Parts: sequence; C-alpha cells; structure tokens
Amino acid sequence: FGCGFPALADQGPPSDSVPEPSPKIEVDLRREWDDLFHSDDQNHLQSLALSGSLKKSHLRGVSWRYFTGVVHGDPSEWARQLGESRAEYEKLRHDLIVNPQEDGTTDVTVDNPLSDSVDSTWKTFFTNKELEDNINQDLKRIFPEFPFFHTDEIRNVLLRILFIHAKQNPQISYRQGMHEILGPILMVLDGEKLTQPEEVSDGDVMTMVLDARYVEHDASAIFNKMMKVMRPWYQPGPDPSKRKRPPPAAPSPIVSTPLGDFTDLAAPSPSPAEKEEASPIIQKCTYIVETLLRERDPVLHEHLTQLKIESQLFCLKWVRLLFGREFHLDDVLLLWDCILADSPSLGLVDYISVAMLIYIREELLQKDYIGCMRRFQKFPPVEDVLLFVQQAIALRAGPTNPLPPVTGQVDPATTGGDRASGIIPKRRLNLSQSAAVLLASPTSSPPPPPATQPVAHEKGLSSLHRDRSGVAPTTAPGGASGGGSGFFSNLLNKAAAAAVGAIRVATSPSATPAPAPA
Repeated sequence: FGCGFPALADQGPPSDSVPEPSPKIEVDLRREWDDLFHSDDQNHLQSLALSGSLKKSHLRGVSWRYFTGVVHGDPSEWARQLGESRAEYEKLRHDLIVNPQEDGTTDVTVDNPLSDSVDSTWKTFFTNKELEDNINQDLKRIFPEFPFFHTDEIRNVLLRILFIHAKQNPQISYRQGMHEILGPILMVLDGEKLTQPEEVSDGDVMTMVLDARYVEHDASAIFNKMMKVMRPWYQPGPDPSKRKRPPPAAPSPIVSTPLGDFTDLAAPSPSPAEKEEASPIIQKCTYIVETLLRERDPVLHEHLTQLKIESQLFCLKWVRLLFGREFHLDDVLLLWDCILADSPSLGLVDYISVAMLIYIREELLQKDYIGCMRRFQKFPPVEDVLLFVQQAIALRAGPTNPLPPVTGQVDPATTGGDRASGIIPKRRLNLSQSAAVLLASPTSSPPPPPATQPVAHEKGLSSLHRDRSGVAPTTAPGGASGGGSGFFSNLLNKAAAAAVGAIRVATSPSATPAPAPA
C-alpha cells in the first residue's frame, strides 16, 4: 500500500504457518472458558483478576474484552456484539486508508499530486503519510527486548490501529506513548488466537471470540475503550513558556548531572489559576500527590514539596503508560488485569501511584533533588506487584483500614559498603518497621526519618554541603560523612569550621572575632 500499509486484500485468514490447536489444548481451553465465563457469580471473574489468578490464564484477552465493555452481558450475546464491532472496524479501515494510485475512479486531470483541493485524495494521502511517519518513529523502538514486535506484520497491525484512532480523533491525533498501551493488548490477543477448526460449528462462542482473523479488530476495540478514559491524559496543556516569571535576582547556576543540566530549579510554581487551566494529566498528577499523598503521608509530601519536585515529573509517565516502564512486562500485565477488572474508569491507577510512593518513601526522605529524580527514573525491583494493588484498594477504602506490610529492597547507595571496590552489600529492608506506622495509623502523622545529630566541629561541614533543599546530608555512623577515612574527615571538618568562622567574622562587623579551633 502507498502509505506503508499492506493492501486490504492481503488481510485474510492467518497463514498456514500458524498451527491449529491440539485436541488437548482445546479441551483445556474449554474447561477454563466454562470456569471463567459460565459462573453464576457476577463477581467471580473480577475476584480472580484482583487476586492475580489471570497471570497464567490462556483467556486473559477474553477477560479484557469483558472488563472494557467490548463484550458484556451473557456470553451467548458476545458473537453478535463482536460481529458488530469487527464490521465497524473493517469499514473504518476501508474508508480511512486511502491510496489514489489504486483508486481507478480518480480523475487525474482534476485530482492529482499537485492539486490543492480540500477534497483531493492526493492531499489526504500526503497528510496521512505524515501521520504514518510520526507513528512509525515510535514503533521502531517499541519493546525492543521482545521479538514479537520486531516483525513487519505486527508493526503494520499496530500502525493501522493507531492510524485509524488518530483519524477518528483529530483533536488529539496520535501522541507518543499510545503505542505502549496498544502493544501489550495486541501481544495478549495474538497469543490466544485460534484458527477456526472445521469440526466446530460457526455458533461456537469460544472459537468465534478467539478467531485469529479478528485479532486486529478486537485489539482496536479494547484500545478504543481504554482510550475513551485515557484520551484526556494525552491532551496537551497550555504552553509553559508563557508562564509569567519574575526577573531573576542573580544568574542561576548550571548544575550538570547524569540526568541533564538543571538551570531553572528556582522557577516559580504554577499559581492556583494556572493549575485550573492545566491539562487533565497535570490535574490528575496534582491530585495524586497534593491530595492523596498529602493525606496519607504528609512527611513525604512535604519533602517533595521542599525539593520542588512537581508531581508530573514522575506521575505523568506512570499514569499515561499505566506503569508500563516501571516493571517487567509480565508484572505490567498483572497490574492491568487488576486495573481493568476494578473499574472501566481505571480509577485504581491513582491509588497504585500513592502505594508506589509509599513503597520507596524511606529512600526518598534521605535523598536530595537529584537523588529522588534518579529513583523516579528507575523504580526498584519488586517481588510481587500485587502488593501495590492490595495497598491501593485499602487506601481507597478509607484511612482507618490498616494496610498490609510492604517488603522491598533499599537502594544500595544508602546502605554503605566499599565504594572504592564497587562492592555494595545487598540486604532486604522490611519497610513495615516505618511504613506500617504510616499506613496503619492515619490519625497521627508519620514520624520523620531519624537524623544523626552532628557534633560541634561537624556543623561547619554540614552547612557548607547543604543541597538546594537546604537539608544537610545525613552523617554516617562514626561521625564521618559519606564513608571516608576518619583522619581526612576530621581534617576536613576542622578546615570547614575555620572557614565558616572566618566568613561569619567578615559578614558581621559588630561581632567579636572568634578564634578558630585548634
């Protein structure tokens, strides 16, 4: 096809390389189908999803169809519902993907590549080509660790679905990140597809739902249902460059870090009026931190506020991608099971975000701006992501409900060790020792992290080493900061104390000079 899409005539049943299911696999599927979708309990499937039981299911994609509303009601009605949605997608694909070179009805004397007419198929063709190129830039980098996404066939399916969605929603069009929502959906559905066995009648619901010829159609349907909720999260907000700023009193220093150059850390925070005009995703991130987190963990909220870490710097990625870059894809799918099963509004995302912040609170409270941003850039490994789901449900249920204890790994950078040799000891940290008080006792404020009181000759060194937040770095056991030898640490402390004394004398004319410590 001219825009890089395969011709519609090529979209038929799967090739002969796709093996038909063995009788044993089909029997196992039939048994699982009956267990999941023929229960009298309407909450049965939801309970299984929230408990993580869909992790090894061969019908996870069918459950997603149900949770998102692609199919609903009694399974006997699903064949009709899917038939309508699949026919609608087929029509959109035929109408929106145009190619003047293959359209024999086009009059080249009127409609040609040089035509400026609004109704010109060639003008539509070139506009579509720009959109296609924009999408393809992201598809080249989608989940590089999974060979499933490396084939042209799969990328063409992703391209068609994203292209059609963009044409249907021109006010949003395509935004970076949408491909990382669609990718896992297509992978799950493609892994469950079945070729139509000849001995099974056309009226068989399970075989009809899992028909390999309609994986693309159903993936598009699930994606569109999710995007009805998520589409505002991709809506651009006001131009931040137009925010009024007071003239700087002095040039801002440039701080070079592995995360980039930070030159505007003192920029003013948005005013209440600007927050109201912010895009929906910024409002959502603000709600997560300024309302939910502040109610549950005022100490952590105050720490992030003092460091001027705005919520969108980390929450935006979590929310837009549904935590797709924070965990292994298997764990992401497990989270999606719970998020979709909980509610079509995806409301559990807010509370999972708060649970993730509480999970790493011990580290964040000990770090400065750069340290916190590094942690947000790479979330620590988690043994079981269902802990976040359990905490999220408990958080939403009310502040009086005690939350389950959380177990995780502390950042090696905060545990000491031989830095010169590069050997950092790893240990397990039971966050329940500090976080359980926070989670189970909402009526009292969580205790701040323990701080070591520096001795007299260390105060000068601490004041010189304060970061942008105004908080002095913590002192390691033994009185030395960071982990250097005691001799050089004492020598440096004495020199710093003498320097501070000299500065105070120079800046205080009425003060009596104090002798420097020996």
